[in-house]
Amino acid sequence: EQLIGGLAKGDAQVIQESVEAYLDLFRGWDGILHTAARAFSEKSPQLDRGLFGQVEVGQGATPLRDIVGGLEEGPAKTFAQAADFILGLPGRLLITGDELAKGINYNLHARRAIRRHLRETRPNLDKVSFERELDQMLRDVQRYDEASNLLTASRRATLKKMHDEAIEQARRNTFTNDLKWEEGQTGRLGNQNPLGETIQKAAHRHPALRIVMPFVRTPTNLFRYAVERTPGLASFTQRNFQLKQAAQAGNRDAAVELAGKEIAGQMVAASALIMAVSGRISGGGAQDPGRRAVQMNSDWQPYSIKIGDRWIAYNRMDPFGMQIGLIADFVSLRGEMDDDEANEYAQMVLASMVKNLGSKRYLSGIFEVLRAIEQADSG
Repeated sequence: EQLIGGLAKGDAQVIQESVEAYLDLFRGWDGILHTAARAFSEKSPQLDRGLFGQVEVGQGATPLRDIVGGLEEGPAKTFAQAADFILGLPGRLLITGDELAKGINYNLHARRAIRRHLRETRPNLDKVSFERELDQMLRDVQRYDEASNLLTASRRATLKKMHDEAIEQARRNTFTNDLKWEEGQTGRLGNQNPLGETIQKAAHRHPALRIVMPFVRTPTNLFRYAVERTPGLASFTQRNFQLKQAAQAGNRDAAVELAGKEIAGQMVAASALIMAVSGRISGGGAQDPGRRAVQMNSDWQPYSIKIGDRWIAYNRMDPFGMQIGLIADFVSLRGEMDDDEANEYAQMVLASMVKNLGSKRYLSGIFEVLRAIEQADSG
């Protein structure tokens, strides 16, 4: 999207940075893998200690942890330690995967920020000196807090800004960014706490809610990502509204990001629309029970793409699968409505969104509870 936005805006620097970011994918892997290994070993996040792990997965803690500490050396303790490791393995793997993904994104964004800084402050560096200074500054950014006593106030502020921005970008790209509205900024609905944040806090304070909604932040951010790139919906999102305001105020990065989102979203939506109309992409299926039964008894399957004679599911390929599903459901619902119903545009959009969300495994608990309540009321 950055490259697309740079090309759309004719920004040579952004285009250059996009190419450099691609090359940076092959650099810094020793540090990234080392940090991911530490996250697995210690069962806790290393790069992003303040956000991920504590709310969503409890840092891999298991009920046997306290029992193991009170046992004497022997077969019982060995067995308890093995059981503790096995029970905590899913949490370890989740944290390690998040650490790896965040490390890659952190590395890319930090290198980009450092290159900009060096080009602005030290434009006369030769290529070798530039790369050496970049590597040293990257290490300083990663450990700025540990060496704060050895840095000047301005140097520490610069490194902290780069670190915070790289962490935030890593969170956004791994869909673990905070659900709070940004302080002092307003969106279409005003400056208020969104529904996602409220649900997340409720699940954290009442652990029993985890049975029906084990994850909150990531599904919410996946949904935001898809909507922010879906034509007709994107302009109503908080993030895009803020980007538009910043772009109008002369912020080049905001203008590039917004252009990249819009063009990439339109490309995906146009492709999905053409394929949905031609019947090569399916949505959730017909609303009418009879028509749906006919579909389900054939080789057709919901939220899938037809390749040759086979239907292959795409609904787990979020966030892109969610955006494609929204378009497919919209086309499907439009085909079942008469002209008067089709004029209710908002109703169609809402129906396609709800239908698409209901297909997600990580939200199945919530929808099962709502379905049970609905059946109880009707029975």
